Amino acid sequence: MLLITFFLVAIMVCDWRWRRIPHGLTVGGSGVAWLTAAQLPAQTVPNALIGGAIIFLLLLLIRTVGKQVYGRTVLGFGDVMLGWFIGNMAGVVVGLYAISIGMLLAGGFAIVGLWCSRLTRESVIPYGVFLAAGALVSLLASYYYWRLFP
Repeated sequence: MLLITFFLVAIMVCDWRWRRIPHGLTVGGSGVAWLTAAQLPAQTVPNALIGGAIIFLLLLLIRTVGKQVYGRTVLGFGDVMLGWFIGNMAGVVVGLYAISIGMLLAGGFAIVGLWCSRLTRESVIPYGVFLAAGALVSLLASYYYWRLFP
């Protein structure tokens, strides 16, 4: 779990500073997630693979529809790959919670930024930071939940 946390924090730093999520971090993190899937509570390798595929396809759909509706890219491919990593790390259910928490965090950041006049409607925010934060919150919550209530 510590190694997965390292990957998530590294992704957060890279996306916040350079607006890029290196594929080496998402692919490497997914490999670590597959190898450690049996060590996490309520996680299996098939659940990890299915979770990665579902969340990848969900974010790819959001990226495609957003580009059609707004005429510009609303979600980078690094964010889609991060969704794949989060699904591989957390599985289907916890992965969907992670994405939901990340979306809420990003929405809250955008609302506060707009209210304080620090952001405009055309501003670009590093979405991967919030997805990774949601993954950390949901992973820690699920880890401690399964420790307390086996």
